[in-house]
Amino acid sequence: APDMAYIDPLAALLSSSDGGSAESLLVRATITSWNTVTGANTVSANGVVYTDLPFLGSLSDLGAGTALLILSSGAPPVILGLIRFPPI
Repeated sequence: APDMAYIDPLAALLSSSDGGSAESLLVRATITSWNTVTGANTVSANGVVYTDLPFLGSLSDLGAGTALLILSSGAPPVILGLIRFPPI
């Protein structure tokens, strides 16, 4: 069975408190700097620059110039993962 300690906070993040849809909370962003050792990062999304966003996945999966999705409902937003365009 899944660990509910992780599912409940994730469900809360995906729920919009203002009645909007979850899709409106997902934002395309680009990594402008990435430290593959520490995960320190700078991300640009819709003209806003974020520093040291938490992320899902491996340090080696991400890097400067990578297109990704961020979940913008939390404070701070969270990097959900890469956007990959076929062919890969």
